[in-house]
Amino acid sequence: MGPLFPLDREVGFGDGPDDSADVFASLLPVALIERLDRHRRRLCALLLDTAPQGWLRQLHDELAAFRQMVFMRPDETLFYLTYVSAHDPSMYSATHAMTCVAIGDLVGQWCRWTHDEITAISAAAVTMNLGMTALQDQLAVRSQGLNADERQTIDAHADTSRRLLLDAGVEDPLWLEVVERHHERQAVSRLRDAPAARRLSEVLRRVDIYSAKLSRRRHRQATSSAIAARDTFLTDSGAPDEIGAGLLRVIGLYPPGSWVSLANGDIGIVIRRGCKAHLPIVASVRRSDGGLYHNPQCRDTADSRFAIVRGLRGGDARVTVEPHKMLACYLQPAVF
Repeated sequence: MGPLFPLDREVGFGDGPDDSADVFASLLPVALIERLDRHRRRLCALLLDTAPQGWLRQLHDELAAFRQMVFMRPDETLFYLTYVSAHDPSMYSATHAMTCVAIGDLVGQWCRWTHDEITAISAAAVTMNLGMTALQDQLAVRSQGLNADERQTIDAHADTSRRLLLDAGVEDPLWLEVVERHHERQAVSRLRDAPAARRLSEVLRRVDIYSAKLSRRRHRQATSSAIAARDTFLTDSGAPDEIGAGLLRVIGLYPPGSWVSLANGDIGIVIRRGCKAHLPIVASVRRSDGGLYHNPQCRDTADSRFAIVRGLRGGDARVTVEPHKMLACYLQPAVF
């Protein structure tokens, strides 16, 4: 199979004939979470077994439907993925792949990459770990370390993934090269001037590391989003390079789904990106006295009363929430 479907073919793929821009835009939080859950389960099955006839077509269809969700509902999609990554290690490979696709798509749109480049990084993001999918899922839920065979599988997974894609009928050279090089550090001084394969590979390498840091394992909590951003987007001087700046601009220092502590003592979860990378909209769930709000309170952190004091790891918040109730705050005005 040749290049990925053009954009007009992508719009409309999904769960049925009623998929459209209006349907995506009008989805209420419960339905949106359910739809993202279905994407996660279907993608998990596809990544675990590339052998069935028609696998590549099924992957194209699933990826197109999910990318439409990212395009129409980016904040809610990021919220779901960040929250699930930090709290549920099951189906790790699918969650990680979806997160990398979402961020890669958003970066490509912001950088004004060509359609072919954006679809290539999305396709590479979802398939870069095909060569170790089952092992990744096992490692996320177990505490013991790697044996020699598992280490070899990990070391060879980029080449293995490329071979599996070739066997499945992929012919797109950019997709294949980005998969093969996604762990190689690329010297990219000016992003827009770099060859496409090097540029996309380096962005995907950073996104891959960042997403992994946000993910919980059985033996450790997820890293806070601020620490993950510092470790992935900033140079040794403490300032972001061009790629880091682009990633911060697109997803923020505190992306939707990450936990934060506010100046008024509240603990909350980010539900929407804000006007600046460090100024998101937050749903406060715990008061300064330790009590829980009956309903989450929407806070605009651009207001100094609700400024973010620090980012938190998911386990440090010590609060269990229903994601759809947090996203319902998205439909309400922030408190000023």
